[in-house]
Amino acid sequence: MEKCIFIDLPKIEDHQGHIMGDAANLKVPIDDRIINHIKHLVNENITQPREIQRNVKMLVKSIFGSRLSSDLNRRFYPSREDIRKIVYRERKRLMDGKLDQQLLAEKVEEWTGEDTGNLVFFRPRTEDGDKESSSFLLIFQSEWQRRLHAKYGKEYIWVGNNDLYVYQHYV
Repeated sequence: MEKCIFIDLPKIEDHQGHIMGDAANLKVPIDDRIINHIKHLVNENITQPREIQRNVKMLVKSIFGSRLSSDLNRRFYPSREDIRKIVYRERKRLMDGKLDQQLLAEKVEEWTGEDTGNLVFFRPRTEDGDKESSSFLLIFQSEWQRRLHAKYGKEYIWVGNNDLYVYQHYV
């Protein structure tokens, strides 16, 4: 038994109320690979839309090789405005809540690496309900700060968060 399927599609002239052809590519969603690549670039501190567009073009070229899709295809060539929105959302995600402390913990590891000469103490904020909780604390002293402390250790100028400058002399 043989099955036959007949499809009757309307002519292009019969389509009304929506965009056809290359212009239809302007409304397609951006490919997930492109979005993930843009997010990766943001994580690497590349946030300028022109630079990201250049990187995306190189990625698309590596994916498709000589079979490049049209530059009008939004799926693979997002506009600068699309890129700005993705960068904004990714940067906002990176700045949210507990992730801040995780990112700071990574920075502390970077700051305390070999040959940095930095002294760093980091205590993240914790809330354990019934258990004892601790507040956030970060103490950073670079090599040049230690050198100044050794040289001028008895005299300090404190700069507070209320813009008061206090000069103290210790004997």
